[in-house]
Amino acid sequence: MRRIKKLVMCSPGDDGYIDYGSSIVNIVKYTSRDKKVLRRAIKPKIGSGRFDVAAVQAARLITHEYTHYLDLTTTVWGLEFIVRRNLAYQAIDAGADIESKAVEVAMLNYAEILMHKGLVKVYGHVPIEDVVTKHSLSRNEKYGTIIMIHLMKGEGRIADVPVSMLSLLEANAVANELMGEALWIERVFGEVSSFHKNRISSNLDSIMKNVNALEYNAFHLLVVIHFPRLTIFDRLRLVGAVADFALNISGMHLSHVANTIFRSILNSTLRNALCNELCRGMSRQVVAFKVLLFIYQYTQENELSDEGVSEKLKSPLELICSALQYFGCDLQAVNVRSMSDFEYCFSVSMLRGLRRKFEPAGHVEAMLRNRRARKNTVFISEKFGFLSCLIFICSTISTSRCLIDKDSIFGRIMSPFMMFIAS
Repeated sequence: MRRIKKLVMCSPGDDGYIDYGSSIVNIVKYTSRDKKVLRRAIKPKIGSGRFDVAAVQAARLITHEYTHYLDLTTTVWGLEFIVRRNLAYQAIDAGADIESKAVEVAMLNYAEILMHKGLVKVYGHVPIEDVVTKHSLSRNEKYGTIIMIHLMKGEGRIADVPVSMLSLLEANAVANELMGEALWIERVFGEVSSFHKNRISSNLDSIMKNVNALEYNAFHLLVVIHFPRLTIFDRLRLVGAVADFALNISGMHLSHVANTIFRSILNSTLRNALCNELCRGMSRQVVAFKVLLFIYQYTQENELSDEGVSEKLKSPLELICSALQYFGCDLQAVNVRSMSDFEYCFSVSMLRGLRRKFEPAGHVEAMLRNRRARKNTVFISEKFGFLSCLIFICSTISTSRCLIDKDSIFGRIMSPFMMFIAS
């Protein structure tokens, strides 16, 4: 069996991952002989009433990695990452060394992903149960100003987890993965029964209890600790909402949010450094972290019930803007969206101006279509079945073959999305 060698600039995961250096998803778990399972995963038989464990597992994996791809190609953060990456490739292709300005700038974005592995610390290999969190702000010589989440149990410390871009991206992928599973169940059975809700909730619990999965569970732990009585799907929606906001907020509005975050931090030296990074468009994961805490304080001080929070999560951007306004950051949802679109389109124009050899033909146009498709939802699964899609699952030694059609759970979302499986 032939495998693609996994490089450094990839998401974690043994079954599948995205290569941030090429924007290509690699599915390691399945081979071309598994195409029947993949078809059932992508195109469940509507109303069949048959629970297919293998197909559900495949659907979860594909949705998880698919989320990474869309976060990289349809968000303001992602387009900035790709533009900087391709500028670095162009400089290297022209003969520049690895210390050139373009490469150094691109490595700032890569470092936000790679920092997680370098900073996470586990002190006791025990399940993460009945924990509380403490937060600290520190300065790291290699990675700059860092917010650390300390997981405490009794008097002991279980782990230290950095608020990293990787932890935000993986939290969003997990949220979409589980919401995608719920959609699969709804397609097959017509509804998500209590049994399947409890099963999906149990899957999330197992992720959150795993001390070796801190890149996946950090944001989910924060949500369950601060909003313990929200339903499983409301908690997933909240994680998806703050991730979408942080990845898509424009640079101008990011500066406004930075001022609000500045006022919430006591350490004057470190808060200056952190807010300077935010004003340069970096450390978007900190925005997600602080917005979660702002929402919690806003709902507590305004005595919002769980039902009230759940109702507001039907328009999550409105909830986020209300929480920020409560702390003096006057953002209007419509302006947040329009400025985000403006900045995204500006990055697209820059990408088009680069040499085309670093992006496949039609990729930029696909990015624009996908962004329009995601515009009014934080979950990719909520658009399944309604949008245009052309997803190629490619063998590593054969030509592309289309395994997905208009009736798949991916609907008709995007083109081209290349996902390689072993032959």
